[in-house]
Amino acid sequence: MHKYGGVPIYTDGAGWYADACRWAGVEHVVYDRPLRNLMERMVQYIKDRTEAFDDLFPVRAQARIRARVRAHA
Repeated sequence: MHKYGGVPIYTDGAGWYADACRWAGVEHVVYDRPLRNLMERMVQYIKDRTEAFDDLFPVRAQARIRARVRAHA
């Protein structure tokens, strides 16, 4: 944050967000309805992409690869 200055946190207006932002010392901005719909679509897109990535690279396979790399290091 020091490099780029204060970064505002956009939320849907739930009460605990304001408390958390105040505690962290960041600006809290409540977004309006059109932006809320956009944010929800964006979050859903990221979830879908993450799930697709996880399907291609399951955690068990990654753990086995890491164990092999550690064994040879």
